Amino acid sequence: MTILRLLLITSLLAVPLAAQDDGLARSGIADRDLSKLGKDVNAFFEALDQDQRSDQLQSLEKIGGALGKSAKKAKVDEPLKYMGDWDYVLETSKAPGRAVTGNYGKGFFRHVFADPWDQLERKVVVLMSVPATAKDGRPPVVVGLKPTLGVTGKDLEEQLQSQAEAIYGGLLETHIVLLPIGLESGSGRKVETAEIDGSWMSDSGMYVFFTAYRILLEQLPFDRSRVVLDGWGEAGLDALRLATSTPFFSGLVLRSSPVDSPEVLYANLEGVPTLYLQGADDAAPGDLAALTERDDVDLTVEVVDAGATALGASDEASAALGTWIADRKRALAPTDFSYQLGDVRFGSINWCTAAVINRRVTAQPGDADFPRLTAKVDKGSNAIDIETVNVLEMFVYLSDEVVDLDKPVTIRVNGEEKVKGKVFPRALRHLLETRFFNNSGDYGLYTASVRIEEIDANLPGS
Repeated sequence: MTILRLLLITSLLAVPLAAQDDGLARSGIADRDLSKLGKDVNAFFEALDQDQRSDQLQSLEKIGGALGKSAKKAKVDEPLKYMGDWDYVLETSKAPGRAVTGNYGKGFFRHVFADPWDQLERKVVVLMSVPATAKDGRPPVVVGLKPTLGVTGKDLEEQLQSQAEAIYGGLLETHIVLLPIGLESGSGRKVETAEIDGSWMSDSGMYVFFTAYRILLEQLPFDRSRVVLDGWGEAGLDALRLATSTPFFSGLVLRSSPVDSPEVLYANLEGVPTLYLQGADDAAPGDLAALTERDDVDLTVEVVDAGATALGASDEASAALGTWIADRKRALAPTDFSYQLGDVRFGSINWCTAAVINRRVTAQPGDADFPRLTAKVDKGSNAIDIETVNVLEMFVYLSDEVVDLDKPVTIRVNGEEKVKGKVFPRALRHLLETRFFNNSGDYGLYTASVRIEEIDANLPGS
């Protein structure tokens, strides 16, 4: 790639960082007052991690006291109503550490993240770029899934970095780019990185991916309404599987990737716009009908001619990609959605989480009895209607973004009133614990929840 072409791509992709507006309600409490809560929020999380009950209570009292004073000054009646405030508090209170902040605005760097509770003491390696703007805001994110490169150690990292710099160009000025690689082995001068062996949907692949994603959840402030998943070549099929099984992504990019597999829950792609970059010289499938010609679900798919190769897209395709990624944004508290549930491990979508499903061993996504749910909020009556098939137990997570918690809430499942006119008190502890443990599965913000049991299987024709 010539220097001139690289500069052109950089200028085409250098889109302005979107304003910090994730669509969540904000109160009149000043950011400077909200930011003062960060120290005690982190103290609560530390006490929660160590199961120090008295320290938890002390931190909650400090947060509540400071919040009460700020709310009184701003004439805000109930600060737990405003999820936009808490999104700000919880993102800006993160402490990335010097190893990360020292690399803001410097392009790609190697970062290692380990789960302190992992008995195998595995260390997950990522290649990451964080824009300089992260010190003052919450940038959008691109998560890239690479195919197998067949090398290890420094050769692996250098090859991946060279490709990533060419692929993402000016997006590095505005977006966090996170590229999971694999596991680190050895120590000192013998440290070496090995990429995952095979599919990202294997046990080892999913461990690396989801542990790498925790870097965002636990260390980096980011805009959770603007996270795009980008699958490179053969890894694109795994990206398609992840985008249709997890609730995190506002968009999906596929680069000359396979798109047809019987277990993919294509219906779940309805809320995830997709951009397919098709390279003429790539081993790309000629038939994209699995995405573009479906009559069972209304998908938003755009196919773009990438030139010779999707990993070295033409200037025009790169410009289209940059604009498309910059425009992606998902609703954090939608009032109407549907979801198929192939695996209870991936049972979370927005503010609903399936706890127990009943799936036939041979059931396929197109079958009438395949587990699924549809949820809809009626703001006028402050009621939630949920239709399910083969979902036997579930959690419904609540905040004032979903319903008005000042009023009684009714929840009907398959026409049966499971919650009838109940007032749910807002709880600071619930909000913080749900975020810390990601109990809701969608990294959401919720001040109350309810478990709904004994749901009828509601089989079609029964």
